[in-house]
Amino acid sequence: MNNTNLRRPWRIGESGNLKGRPPLLSSIAELARGEITKHGLVEKLGEIAAGKRHTNIDHQLRAITLLLAYGFGPPRAEIEGSGAGGTAEIVVTYVNRAAVFANGRGLPTADAEEP
Repeated sequence: MNNTNLRRPWRIGESGNLKGRPPLLSSIAELARGEITKHGLVEKLGEIAAGKRHTNIDHQLRAITLLLAYGFGPPRAEIEGSGAGGTAEIVVTYVNRAAVFANGRGLPTADAEEP
């Protein structure tokens, strides 16, 4: 076997793909947007959400959820803290796993640290 055929045509630390990934994904996204516009799918989704089309409540709720999520973005998770200025306190407790599982049964040993 000839080892010269296995070498890379570029130097170490250089990319072999200077132009990057081909723009295939963007063209698929463009095609999808075109189909959505062509068939009026957003309007149909709005009709389902408004109850103008005969469908079950599950489909209507799903249509509402999709319109809200894509129209306004997904809801943000907010944490209301009881600290100064509404901050939340995060407490992390570390356990000495070597001591906890030393006896092989997953039970704490006499020398295991208590939190």
